[in-house]
Amino acid sequence: MRTDSDSHDEVGEQRLRALFRASNPVYGVPVPPPRLSAPQLRALAEEQQRRTARLRRRGVIPLMAGAVIALLLLAGSLLPAVRRQPPPATPAQPAAPAPVAVPDPARAVPARPELLALVHRTLAGGETAVTGRYTYVRRQTWSSATTPPDAAGDRVVARDERLWWAPDRSGREIVTTLPGQQAAAPQADWVGDLPAGLGTTEVRDHPPGGLAIAVDGPSGDPAVLAGQLSGQQPFDNGPQAPLRAVADMYGYHFLDRTRRAAALRVLADTDGLLYRGAVTDRAGRPGIAVSIESDAGATTDLAVFDPDTGALLSYERLTRLAARLSPVREPVVMSYVLYLAHGRTDHLGGATR
Repeated sequence: MRTDSDSHDEVGEQRLRALFRASNPVYGVPVPPPRLSAPQLRALAEEQQRRTARLRRRGVIPLMAGAVIALLLLAGSLLPAVRRQPPPATPAQPAAPAPVAVPDPARAVPARPELLALVHRTLAGGETAVTGRYTYVRRQTWSSATTPPDAAGDRVVARDERLWWAPDRSGREIVTTLPGQQAAAPQADWVGDLPAGLGTTEVRDHPPGGLAIAVDGPSGDPAVLAGQLSGQQPFDNGPQAPLRAVADMYGYHFLDRTRRAAALRVLADTDGLLYRGAVTDRAGRPGIAVSIESDAGATTDLAVFDPDTGALLSYERLTRLAARLSPVREPVVMSYVLYLAHGRTDHLGGATR
């Protein structure tokens, strides 16, 4: 029994067939037999031309051609646009400061002879006794941020840090975060007294026991000091550890010449430490540089010492990055420290002598 649904489907199918016949110029044209005479072929071609002409007059072929062309143009306008989409923008990386310039980067010799000579000059030099309840240290630090940028978008951190601390581990820190660090290192004129209003300053007071100090009571005996330094940076981690431990120690202590000489002697006994020649540090001070490599040559630690007093002037850490498709690995500064002042005072947050 036929239903209304069957009738509806049949009518739809008939309309679909009619539409197909109207849109196909050669619909219903019989397939010619394998061999036709010339008059038959001519008649067949003329019949096809007449059918095509009728469809053009009705607007069927132009309509279909226009639809196809429109679809092609749409596809052509979309696909290239997708291809032309630029890659997501990446935040601009700060321009890291250049490494301290050494006389001949390709040439380095063992540092032991030069460090032992510096030990002798340090112990032979004169020194005025300095007293006071508080140890005072001032340094400037610069480091590439390893975390996402802060609210200001900075990707590096630079600070001027002043610390006063007493034997009971109480004290005061005055930390100024230096401005303009998106693309440059602290400028040389910041090494002196900071201009009023420069950066943002925070004062931190610490109660007794509130400060953690690197290397408790540094010894003037090289063997004892080596054990203390290894407690700060375990020497088993590699030959870079003694140099890093000395840099940490200088961030907290005022060292007399005996203890400065002891630190130099520990470094002289460190295998792999290299002498890099006379240099000028970032604060414009003359010094002699020593360096050590670690991480299979990927990391370099470089320290600059005063050529007369043996005091540590600056320390920096570099990493070596290879440009894409290039075997050359260029050194890039990851962090540095300038040691600007060491002394003692009886006034918390006051001048030193």
